[in-house]
Amino acid sequence: MIVSFYISQILSVTKKYTKFFSIFSWDVYDTETLMVDPLGNVVLISKVQGGRGKVGVIPSIAFYTAQQLPIPHSYNISNSLTLNLPTTDNVDPLGGDISPNGREVLLRTHHNIYHWMVSNGDYVTTLNKTSPLEVPQRDEPQGEAVAWDARGEGYYTLSERENQPLYYFRRLF
Repeated sequence: MIVSFYISQILSVTKKYTKFFSIFSWDVYDTETLMVDPLGNVVLISKVQGGRGKVGVIPSIAFYTAQQLPIPHSYNISNSLTLNLPTTDNVDPLGGDISPNGREVLLRTHHNIYHWMVSNGDYVTTLNKTSPLEVPQRDEPQGEAVAWDARGEGYYTLSERENQPLYYFRRLF
């Protein structure tokens, strides 16, 4: 099944914002993790039963090219690999983030947060071939969000339900 979805890139043009819409297709059913690296590449991870979804990338050049082409412009994510994640009992992963320097990735499942080091900017290969480390988290009722702080010195987590606390985990290494 090919699922098409829309991504809007917003650019600042003399204090105004202009939207450029492009259609991106990928042979996955459900994607909830969208991460952007420091170079503007969009890393997507599909959500599947057992947690071993696919990792795909939309290169930043696809957005800049889209500005020059008729709308809608289309891009097919054809090079994707399976996520190397311990098998879960749920439909995972739920969210993730790339560190500000682009060298680390966090992914969140229903019960764990996983960390990868990415040395060469190749997120697809790293998340496919490298086993992650499990990092601390609090048991939250419906924890789905994880995000690095602005300096990459720690990360935040948040649950989806009402009036949930925002937790912060400072790096110890």
